[in-house]
Amino acid sequence: MRVILKSAKAAPARLQASRNSACIQSRSESVLRFLKSAKAASARLQTWRNSACIQSRSESVLRVILKSAKAAPARLQASRNSACIQSRSESVLRVILKSAKAAPARLQASRNSGCVQSRSVSVLRVFLKSRWGKLQRLWRWEFWPVWLAYLPLVPYLVWLAIRQRSATVFMLANPGIPGGGLTGESKSAILRHLDHGDGVVPAFAVVPAGDACPPASVQFPVVLKPDRGERGRGVRILRNTHELQAALEQTRDVDRILQQYAGGLEFGLFYIRHPHQPRGCVVSIVEKTFPSVTGDGLASIGELVLRDSRAVCLYDTYRRECARDFDTVPAEGESVPLVEIGSHCRGAVFVDRRSLVTPQLEAAVDRIARRHPGFHLGRFDVRAESELHLQQGRFRVLELNGVAAEPGHIYDPSVSLPDAYRALARQWAAAFAIGAWYRAWPQVPASGSTSRRTRTSSPGAESTSKPAVAI
Repeated sequence: MRVILKSAKAAPARLQASRNSACIQSRSESVLRFLKSAKAASARLQTWRNSACIQSRSESVLRVILKSAKAAPARLQASRNSACIQSRSESVLRVILKSAKAAPARLQASRNSGCVQSRSVSVLRVFLKSRWGKLQRLWRWEFWPVWLAYLPLVPYLVWLAIRQRSATVFMLANPGIPGGGLTGESKSAILRHLDHGDGVVPAFAVVPAGDACPPASVQFPVVLKPDRGERGRGVRILRNTHELQAALEQTRDVDRILQQYAGGLEFGLFYIRHPHQPRGCVVSIVEKTFPSVTGDGLASIGELVLRDSRAVCLYDTYRRECARDFDTVPAEGESVPLVEIGSHCRGAVFVDRRSLVTPQLEAAVDRIARRHPGFHLGRFDVRAESELHLQQGRFRVLELNGVAAEPGHIYDPSVSLPDAYRALARQWAAAFAIGAWYRAWPQVPASGSTSRRTRTSSPGAESTSKPAVAI
């Protein structure tokens, strides 16, 4: 009973404990369910969040896609423009490269075109100036051709022929020279008469026609000239064996003289001696100068010639005679000789130097002139170291010309035309007078060796035959 009473007393507590335990269990289950619901809610929330993120991202992607779709045409257009620009850039680059490659050729072509145009203008200017210079010869009588210069003298020559009753009697003025030295005389034969081994005549040798071999020993420079010729035609100054050999080959159809070159100043001395006079006289002295131009570092030789009032008249002659190309530009201060042959026809300038006549000079010329039999009238072409040496009679004879020679001073531009014709008239009057004298006295110094009639010859004459000329 005590157990039943104890159990009855303990039952409410046990019931209360059981109720509490059931309540706790129930609450635990509720908490557990709540926790499960919370977990599910959290999962759902996370899922929702993920879904929202995905949706947001999708919306973002969609927006990006939409924006890209909207921007695509512009990008496409931009791409097309870029491709077009690139294509055009490549085209421009190709054109530039091609132009760059073609530029030197175009530049050269442009330069050539400009050069051609400049040269054309230069050639035209040279042509006009040279023609103008050639036209000036009409009123500058020193440049007249021989036939025109002698045309005003023809009436006087006709009068002399009528007076002496012969048109050819003047050819007897130098009976020791065939034809009086009018034309075709041998220069070497004349020089042999003048050469007495005293150095008056520079050493010379004759190279016959057909022979192109130079002498064994030649001292350069040397002068080569035809044995028969006039007015400086064919005269050359040679400075080496190659030039000599070439010149001999080119002139092998005629006899030539090879003469030692004599330096110094060159003069022409015109000499007259009448047979009845004991001594002759020098009536003309001309100095033969060789024109030159001085460079300024800018103008060519041709342009410098065109600037000279006298040289322009002989532009073609100087272009032919000058050893250098006329297009060459000489250095500043450089002197370029235009000619080197003392012939007026070949461009030398003649200067009147009659003031240099002295008794010593006339005596020396007279002494040398008497070495040639039958010589009375003509011109010595000589060289002297200076004017003083010439006045002292110290010179060397290059050649001697007969009756066809002229007193060279008349070609000085300062000599007037009337003075020139007076000098020519004096020369031809003397030639006709001397010829008439020898015609009256047939036994004269001549080029032959037999005589038809003897008499006491004139001073300085030798007993030879009369030249075969028309009287």
